[in-house]
Formats: sequence, structure tokens, C-alpha cells
Amino acid sequence: MKVNAVCYFRVVDANQALSQVQNYTYATSQLAQTTIRSVVGQFESMKSSRSAIGFNAKLQIILDTDTEPWASRFPKSR
Repeated sequence: MKVNAVCYFRVVDANQALSQVQNYTYATSQLAQTTIRSVVGQFESMKSSRSAIGFNAKLQIILDTDTEPWASRFPKSR
């Protein structure tokens, strides 16, 4: 399966983003790629629930939770 994706994020506290991780843009990018692979795999194994809304919601929850220490947030997909 091939997936093209764009993830937008915003930093809500620059001091925290700079002090909690060495390179927050790289770390966020790597985390997003890994999480997308994981969620795609889960949705592939549950072929009956291939809903883009469910996929986006799950992705956003995981990324927001994992990037909370360095003050990054992922806005809701539309």
C-alpha cells in the first residue's frame, strides 16, 4: 500500500518545544511517519472499518498525546 500524507502541526510553547526535544520539527516528522504506518496497518487488518474520519481522529489523538511534552498540536483534519 502506498500512502501520501501531509500533517500540519503548530507549536503552542516555543520554549518547551526547544527544551524538551533536540529538534522538534524532525522529531514530529518522524513520529508522524511512524504513527501513520502503524494506524494504516491497524486499518488494513480491520478492513471493515476503513473510514477516513476514524483514521484521522485516531491519528490526531496519538500524535497530540505523544507530542504533548514538546508543546506541539495537530489541528483537526477537515
